[in-house]
Amino acid sequence: MKKLYYKNQLFYIIVATVFFAGALFFYLQNINSEKNAVLEFHKILGKSCSVAPKISSYVRVEKKGKIYTANLSEQDCADLIIGEKVKLFYNKKYDYFFYPGREKVYSIRVIFSGIIFFFSFIAVEIF
Repeated sequence: MKKLYYKNQLFYIIVATVFFAGALFFYLQNINSEKNAVLEFHKILGKSCSVAPKISSYVRVEKKGKIYTANLSEQDCADLIIGEKVKLFYNKKYDYFFYPGREKVYSIRVIFSGIIFFFSFIAVEIF
């Protein structure tokens, strides 16, 4: 009789479920945020651009005396100059700024983690 699941497969299913749920949460939050957010222009106070995959690029802006950071891609970060105005969405409900056009990144994460989630249910003995 063929085994339906292998001993480590339950662990992989749980990990894949957590990643898929997280990616889906951020995707849905981003879609709702862009619909309900206010588009504002703010002067860039500072920026940090990184080509390293584990380190995100961001810009710092100020609103009403409070400093905010907004993550963006390395290419977008390199194109911006400190002191110029940048267009950012502001989410009043959660009090944060985000760069427009990030839905593509979140949708790719959902698709990738969904595929991994699906494959975690296939019973394959690797070792």
